Amino acid sequence: MYKHGQAATQDYKEAVNWYNKAADQGYAGVLYNLGLSYYKGKAVPQNNTLAYVLFSLAAASGEDRAISIRESIHTEITPEEIDKGQGLVAGWKPGQPLPKSKDTTE
Repeated sequence: MYKHGQAATQDYKEAVNWYNKAADQGYAGVLYNLGLSYYKGKAVPQNNTLAYVLFSLAAASGEDRAISIRESIHTEITPEEIDKGQGLVAGWKPGQPLPKSKDTTE
């Protein structure tokens, strides 16, 4: 709705706010959209490691579109960032807060 300006003024920051709320529950399409936000730097600071995490979670939840983008990001981040991302993916369960940008840089 906010992403495309349907029935509301287009507002990427508000869209990301709602994505965060729904993504914590593990909705595959929302994880994908949130991953796109971090990959493209729309309404949030661009963060390929966090995008990799979100696309991995989306793919694991059945969002096939996330697989090819995740593989593209795989070539853009370091092996250490991949390891960090995979650890964040392994430690996350639906209903828990999603990893944040700060979690990818510690």
